[in-house]
Amino acid sequence: GGDRLFQVTDATHAAGPVGLYCAGNPDARFEAIEVRRPSLDALALLRDRFAAGDLTGWTRIDEAPGTQPSSLAAAGGEAILRSFVQQGAGPTYPGTYAYAGEGGWKDVVYSARLRCPSGGALGLVFRGRDLKNYYRFSMNSAPGPYRRLVKRVNGQLTVLWQDGGAYAPDQTHEVTVVAVGSSLRGYLDGVPLFAVTDGDIPSGFIGLYSRNNSDAHFSQVRVFPASLAFAGWRLDESFDSLAPDRWSFLDAQAKPQPDGWVAEGGALRPAGANPASPHLALTGDAAAADYRLTVRLRRGTAGVAGVVFRYLDADNGFRFASDALGRWLVKRVQGKETVLWQGRGGLPPGREILLTFDVVGQHLVGFLEGQELFRLEDADLPAGRVGLFADGSPDVRFTEVRVAEPEWTPWYAFGGEDRLPAGTRVRISAGAGAAAAPSEAGLERRFAAPLGETGRLRFPSGGAELRVVAPAGPGHRRTFVPPAEHGAFANPKVIRRADGTGLVLLPLGGPVPLIEGQYRVELTYHRERSGQVHTFSQAGDRASERAVIDIPWKAR
Repeated sequence: GGDRLFQVTDATHAAGPVGLYCAGNPDARFEAIEVRRPSLDALALLRDRFAAGDLTGWTRIDEAPGTQPSSLAAAGGEAILRSFVQQGAGPTYPGTYAYAGEGGWKDVVYSARLRCPSGGALGLVFRGRDLKNYYRFSMNSAPGPYRRLVKRVNGQLTVLWQDGGAYAPDQTHEVTVVAVGSSLRGYLDGVPLFAVTDGDIPSGFIGLYSRNNSDAHFSQVRVFPASLAFAGWRLDESFDSLAPDRWSFLDAQAKPQPDGWVAEGGALRPAGANPASPHLALTGDAAAADYRLTVRLRRGTAGVAGVVFRYLDADNGFRFASDALGRWLVKRVQGKETVLWQGRGGLPPGREILLTFDVVGQHLVGFLEGQELFRLEDADLPAGRVGLFADGSPDVRFTEVRVAEPEWTPWYAFGGEDRLPAGTRVRISAGAGAAAAPSEAGLERRFAAPLGETGRLRFPSGGAELRVVAPAGPGHRRTFVPPAEHGAFANPKVIRRADGTGLVLLPLGGPVPLIEGQYRVELTYHRERSGQVHTFSQAGDRASERAVIDIPWKAR
């Protein structure tokens, strides 16, 4: 069943086996035992109860007087923080806060989902102590967009990081901050956003922020121990010193240049007899196929600098480059160069920036401080090393390189189950059974949310790759793309059996033969129609049914 029996806190026994017990009861029978790992939410130091309409533990406060009283309410699984504070200018921008938690939280992960259809100012406070001591990340998409990280120490405000980027008002964004010691790393929707070093406020609670905004929505507010943050880096290079044999230094012709780079002051820079000449630094395995590459750098005052990935040699590899005027992605295959993408404006000068590249299969995605630069597909270079390069840019500084392999995340685990009748559909929902829609004929429902939890949507808006894993190992694997990625097929012809049990689609008017891609067939079955001699039904249901069939097509 779904009823919680008890919830207690006791640290006496930290580990051990499970078992069955009876005493004086010879008729006891145990049918099944199941042990599951606790969900991530179960390990949280704090998790909101907005879905239950519960604001217990949250306190609202205005940083400055507003034109009318602010408010905090729970509705639709979210907290709505309405602020009417208008006074003050940027970057101070006083507002309204709702805070919870403990002032002693030191090395933790702060996370929340933010949504504002009007595009107003909202954000996340971490390591908060009071209105004079806190860190605050905020963003605004209204006129004068910004994304900004500030700290306030004894009332004095300092900007630690900022840019002129905006957020998408029609989307929910997840903001995560990993605060360990003096290292503060921010992520927007899972993509690195900022990385700064500041230890002036060593600990504190979590807070929600809104300014002159009656439309700020917050959900899935969590605080986790920092030990749960991802740490499985294939490479985590901070350039405090150079590890022997980790990097290969080359010139423009890919010939060895051992003294071509030097690491000092926590940064890698071009060196040698002519630091302005082309320089290349490579690391990693030439057979590495899928990874996320994140590079932190400070652009030089002249020349070109950037990043290479899936690099094999001087004639084969991808190169992301930037100068003072623009940035571009180039593919080089067997010496032939092709520009895959280009954008206006160079990388922001005068400060460190974060570049992130997700390279998985034929999918290539690039980000600048959490904002997507490009998303494209190219299968010509399936694997290769990563690296840094500079040409005519002796003052460029690379301060960090991180490489991680993609990991599968368990979404739902089936327990011991009886075999279902052939043709039964199984629908797995992110939420809990208590909020499920009415059952349907021929449909079995399962719920990913653990008992007593509401669950959370985890699939990215750009699509997801799912797989089914059997006890013997991985089985079926599919990539699902959002509906907006599909285009209508022109004038398809359909040949079908009279009873609707079989059909053939002829792509007349479209590409012939079919090109490789993700195809979707949408059909509506009218089980009962006027003038129909024989009506159809499923478990007595004669209503029309819409069916969607996704067909992954690979050319052979």
